[in-house]
Amino acid sequence: AIRPTRIVAVGDARFAMNGPLAARANANRDFLLNCVAYLSGTDVVAAQGEEASVLVTGMDRTDRLVFLAATAGALPACVFVVLFAVAARRRFRS
Repeated sequence: AIRPTRIVAVGDARFAMNGPLAARANANRDFLLNCVAYLSGTDVVAAQGEEASVLVTGMDRTDRLVFLAATAGALPACVFVVLFAVAARRRFRS
């Protein structure tokens, strides 16, 4: 009836400070939740209150579409504009 004692040793206490733990995708937050789940003997997924097959990004659908447009369209377009400007400047110099 007696469960074995569980111990988690962490070398630095700064990993559990409120500032770094506020970020949704944070390795320190995940590590802390895994430690708490291990100490309490519960399943890690159940301890976090999330489903196992859900990817949590902190963005809704509109934010994901804006991110996709920025990374797939706007950033390459900016690179193209800069390269075009450099080529035009070199052409006018010579």
